Amino acid sequence: MVGKTIGLDTGRASADYIHLYHGNAALLTESLEVIQKAAAVILSALENPITEEPTAEPEAGGQPQDN
Repeated sequence: MVGKTIGLDTGRASADYIHLYHGNAALLTESLEVIQKAAAVILSALENPITEEPTAEPEAGGQPQDN
């Protein structure tokens, strides 16, 4: 789901993965809500990446201030 949304050619990867772990249509149907929620979180993070704020560092050559 995420791969296709971001433009990856996933081919049969999902179907092969489900088959490899002995999944079936009933199990997939039961899991869809969890899968959709996880995909939404991932896609949201890709759309709005978290940026780290720079840490405050003292200016070079600065003198300590007396308070």
